[in-house]
Amino acid sequence: MERKTMMLSARSRLVLFALLTAALAAYIGCSKKPEKLKLPSQISAQVWDSLRPLLARGEIAGRDAFYEAQRRYTAMLIDSMQTNGLSMEEQVQCAKELATAGKVDRATELLTPLLEGKDKYAREALKTLVSIKIIAKDAAGAENLMADYRRRFPPNSDDTDGLYNQISDLGDLLNSEGRADESIRVIEDEINSLRFDAPYSSFYFVDELFPLMVESGRLEELASMVANFDRRLSQSYKAYEDTVSYADSTAEANDETARQYRFLLKTFKMVGNRIKLIGKKAPEIRFAHVYNADSTTTFDRLRGRVTVLDFWATWCLPCIIGFNELGELYDQYKDRGLEIVSITSFQGMYIDREAGISEGSRDKKISKAREIELTASFTKKHNMRWPVAFSDRSVFDERYGITGIPTYVVLDHDGIIRYIQVGIGKKAQMKRILEKLL
Repeated sequence: MERKTMMLSARSRLVLFALLTAALAAYIGCSKKPEKLKLPSQISAQVWDSLRPLLARGEIAGRDAFYEAQRRYTAMLIDSMQTNGLSMEEQVQCAKELATAGKVDRATELLTPLLEGKDKYAREALKTLVSIKIIAKDAAGAENLMADYRRRFPPNSDDTDGLYNQISDLGDLLNSEGRADESIRVIEDEINSLRFDAPYSSFYFVDELFPLMVESGRLEELASMVANFDRRLSQSYKAYEDTVSYADSTAEANDETARQYRFLLKTFKMVGNRIKLIGKKAPEIRFAHVYNADSTTTFDRLRGRVTVLDFWATWCLPCIIGFNELGELYDQYKDRGLEIVSITSFQGMYIDREAGISEGSRDKKISKAREIELTASFTKKHNMRWPVAFSDRSVFDERYGITGIPTYVVLDHDGIIRYIQVGIGKKAQMKRILEKLL
């Protein structure tokens, strides 16, 4: 999922995007190292270099496909990886690469001695062991290790990530197996373990809970939870503000902790807005331009068809990955009356990562006509065979509670909103929703 801070920032609720960000960081941090042998972090960088064009071309469809490609490319490089004389940091990274390549026993053997400590390496080793259990689809084993992690490493304002990635992976595993209630429980256990003295990443799970609780009819429970989070985190933010002072406006603008507080509070507000949308008529969207459909197509003409609205932009990699999942849903259900409309907005710029094309910027925007022309080839390149439209509003349409893209909104035959999902990786759940509506 990508967020509104261009080229995307923040949370990385979607583990896929978190993985991409981490891999890119490894690439930047390790590309200048002179070692002849490949350090584990360099393996990670090289894997990212191989996956990047596949992601940009949309050839990796969903998180499972990403993991499989990551495993395959890592396995190809594993024999060239240096495994002796490593720093503790590289030792943890080595275990991660071994686990990714499917060499679980070697990874576990490497991590076990690190668990005896109480430092950041022990913490990362235990997180990696949790991930190994999830890779093996051992949900119970993963939960046992998570409980051990929380006991040994309680929430700490110096480590706001916590078990975010591991919980996200486990929740998706359970959800993909049709165990949505267990997925909710796992996420709630993580959130309930947190204090309110820092903007912990796991608070973003309110976004993950939303589609799960929509499906299970537990929106009132979610609304109460979000209101409580908003109140307590607002108090925490105020307490934080009372402890800091800034030399100038630039220092204030660069305060990452404050920015995370603000974005989390905005997320809570938007989730609250989404809760109110379920069961209501979808807000009107005026199409400024439409591809793959009659140019006179309007939002009202979608009535009578179950419709998935896909909010996206050309610069959003998760959006591009999601096109493949949308295409599979479209091909499976179009004869039963499903419509998909991918909605973007005029950005004043166009980015095609795979082709290396970039035109326009915030300061020097391209014309709407040029953006329409460039996006036409983009839709063909990514086989977007359903209607694609430019909205006359921002793609981050606050009326729909959109804080990140892609966001998918499902409307029933009467144009009533029945489901909203931020981010990719929930195709099985989307199919369950569509089966009920079609």
